[in-house]
Amino acid sequence: MAMGSGGSAIYATLGDDSYTLGAGVDVVLYSSFLQSDGLGYTDTINGFDAANDKIDISALVSTGWDFAYDNATDTLSIDADGDTNYDLVITLTGEVDFTSANFIV
Repeated sequence: MAMGSGGSAIYATLGDDSYTLGAGVDVVLYSSFLQSDGLGYTDTINGFDAANDKIDISALVSTGWDFAYDNATDTLSIDADGDTNYDLVITLTGEVDFTSANFIV
């Protein structure tokens, strides 16, 4: 489990990881789809605060990407290449009112 203390940069790793964010602005950085592809691995980000926290997917997307957030399952799904298949799947808990402003691209 990785812990953010607020103002933290957390680098995602392979596996079913659980990250707990603290107060302030935290950024979780993804550099590979395999880190949380929803097939073999699904990360959980606890304490996500949509007013402050970010998910950095700048290494993974360019144009034609999209995302969906399912409030019922707390699941964030990202389609990196516009083929309508989700490439990155993350479970979020906390004050989640997720918008595109929560991404760094």
